[in-house]
Amino acid sequence: MKTARLLPLFLVITSVASGAGWAELVRRGSELAAAGDLAGAREAFRRALAGDDARVVPAEALATVWSDIGVLSHRLEAFHDALAAYGRARHIIEQAFGPDDWRLIGVLLNAATAYLDQARFAEADRSSARAESILDAQPARDKWLLMRCRIVRAGVLMGRGEAARAAALLQDALSAAGASPDRAVEAAAILNNLAVISAHRSDWTAARMYVERSVALVEAAGPVNDTELIRPLLNAAHVATMQRRHADAVAVLARALAITDAQPGIGAAVRAHILNGYAAALRNVGRKDEARQAAARARAAGTPGGAETVDIYTLSVQPRR
Repeated sequence: MKTARLLPLFLVITSVASGAGWAELVRRGSELAAAGDLAGAREAFRRALAGDDARVVPAEALATVWSDIGVLSHRLEAFHDALAAYGRARHIIEQAFGPDDWRLIGVLLNAATAYLDQARFAEADRSSARAESILDAQPARDKWLLMRCRIVRAGVLMGRGEAARAAALLQDALSAAGASPDRAVEAAAILNNLAVISAHRSDWTAARMYVERSVALVEAAGPVNDTELIRPLLNAAHVATMQRRHADAVAVLARALAITDAQPGIGAAVRAHILNGYAAALRNVGRKDEARQAAARARAAGTPGGAETVDIYTLSVQPRR
């Protein structure tokens, strides 16, 4: 997890209901997503698509639900499922509205961030470039979508080692986000990635400042037991470890672990990564028995132990419709 990575924008379910069974399942999925049950929400949307009512649902509503499944899969770190769902949404929109329809922009940007999270930079670049091309053709360029394009582009540059250019794009995006409370999660993601760049430069003071601002913005934006906090907390733990603030690292990782424990559908690799880092942090403060227990839990999650620190692991913004 040494590579700086970007995820997409905060989940907003906007699925359109049509048909009795469809409407009930979509409503249920939206409620579960709002309550933080990402796996349950995804299952409800999948059941809606599998029902007979889905045959008569308008194309836009179908594409929206597929996109929502992509968002939920992405937040659960199931990237293969996320990209497959984004692909289905893209295909439906292209067939119904054409290859340059504005509805494609958000789906393409979400797919780009899923590619980034797997270090597939060329594919991320192509997907985000297509989104920006469609955006450029609109009568008025939406400044928030433009901000998302800049964030994705910065992720590509970070992956290629062009940190200075990435930082400049992120600063531009941060200015675009401004003080709008509606964009707090996006601003938090930008700050989180500026922390990553600072960390790669070994500027731990700046990294701490950025990541603490990121965590504070996410906390202010919504429930603190959600997945948006996991990666900035991991970055905060990494910074604390590098500054030898080991007790702080333990506390931060314990909080990240509590969030993942509340999300049964979260990816095993993420859970194991947190547990390995938690074990290392516990060893650093002399809590060896607890460290062994954490390492055993990491092995049970399917990932070998042995991590000595928590690597920089970015959050960026969560997927948005």
